[in-house]
Amino acid sequence: MELIGGGQAFPETRRVVETISRHLPTALMSNADDDFLLPCLRRNALVFPVVISSESARAYKPHAAIFRELATQVGLPLENILYVGDSGLADVIGAKNAGMQCAWVNRNDSGGWKRPAEHEFDPDYEVGSLDGLLDVLGLR
Repeated sequence: MELIGGGQAFPETRRVVETISRHLPTALMSNADDDFLLPCLRRNALVFPVVISSESARAYKPHAAIFRELATQVGLPLENILYVGDSGLADVIGAKNAGMQCAWVNRNDSGGWKRPAEHEFDPDYEVGSLDGLLDVLGLR
């Protein structure tokens, strides 16, 4: 967990988050506990109006409960949320199982997760970095 607390955001993260936040509601959800997550966000100057941790939600991704908590906190129905994540199991399968759309950030062209052909939990979008979200959302 020290790695999460001391983690450095990818170079495009702050710019992309700020761009999206000017047009759409944003939130952050993580399986990290608050003691690690919140200092990491501050250190990287990342501001989200809603932050859901596994600790605050009392559930871990891919369990649908944490995704439902996110929807409740953001005030949108699950089907109106585009969830963005880099983990096949925790993020893609979790979000799709909960009823959300999902964008998979596939920085390594696999991320250690191989998508089965015609799997019911394929991501709706696949991007190589967060910059790709600007195209997906029509913000570029």
